Amino acid sequence: MGALSVLLLILAGALTKLTSSLDDIVWLLPFLVTAEKDKEKRGRWLISKKQLVNSAKYVVTMLFVVTCAIGFVLGAGSMLKAVLGEESYWSAERVLTLCSAVMLTLYTCKLIKESIDEAREKGEECDEESAEQQSNPVTTERFEISPSTASDEIELSIPNLRRVNSRQSADVFHEALVSFADEVRTTQPENEVLPDPRQVADQSKMSHDTVKNERTGKHKSSLISVAVMGSMDDFAVLTSFLMSGTFLWWQLLIGNLVGSLIVVGIVLSAGQLTFVVRFMSFIPLYVIIGAFSVYTWISLFLL
Repeated sequence: MGALSVLLLILAGALTKLTSSLDDIVWLLPFLVTAEKDKEKRGRWLISKKQLVNSAKYVVTMLFVVTCAIGFVLGAGSMLKAVLGEESYWSAERVLTLCSAVMLTLYTCKLIKESIDEAREKGEECDEESAEQQSNPVTTERFEISPSTASDEIELSIPNLRRVNSRQSADVFHEALVSFADEVRTTQPENEVLPDPRQVADQSKMSHDTVKNERTGKHKSSLISVAVMGSMDDFAVLTSFLMSGTFLWWQLLIGNLVGSLIVVGIVLSAGQLTFVVRFMSFIPLYVIIGAFSVYTWISLFLL
């Protein structure tokens, strides 16, 4: 076999990967698209660490699927083909597509349940915050000042000092501030050390990031889950090619590697378009995976 024919078979394997994985471009977008504010920080055409990690996860998962297909053909493929029969309606490809459709449907239900639980948690947090604000209303302390230049007592509210009548002298205004400062010093315990505002801000940010990571962390491994479940039909196509002897195992492996890299490049390029990013930000992941499962069910009956 000449070098040119080997190269053509590898390119054919990459083309096979592209044609069988056009749906991957749709569900892979939410994992490889970043928000506009993140692009402004690092530059529009620079790839973030998260994008690199997710891209590597996708490519490695696709190589894992090809490896499993090779092992399946070398092991149980012939046995399954013999059990199902050549003319059987439930061929190996149809059985694997059915498994993919069922798993994607179950995963869609799982994502919908997580979305409902997350919305319920946010609602409970909002209710707790509103209840806390109602139970602890902000009180306004008042200080009575009797300046020597005035016969009547002047009652000032610290948050409303800007409303002091212009007829009141600057001395009265200054005395109100001094009285407020003295009141703060007398009410503060001697050994009490006020926290550094920067530390408080950092702790608040860390707490917010922790909650955010807890909510989004459960979706970090979903890329691998979706890739494996969505590649069952690819698995069937790969096994059929290997069983028929169209490709050698290493040709199909290299071809799928090239095809997976092309898919990642297409998705990353599409992610640079602003309207694509904004459009994908409004679509929940369960909608994309749900549409993917519906497509798999339809393809099952069209085989």
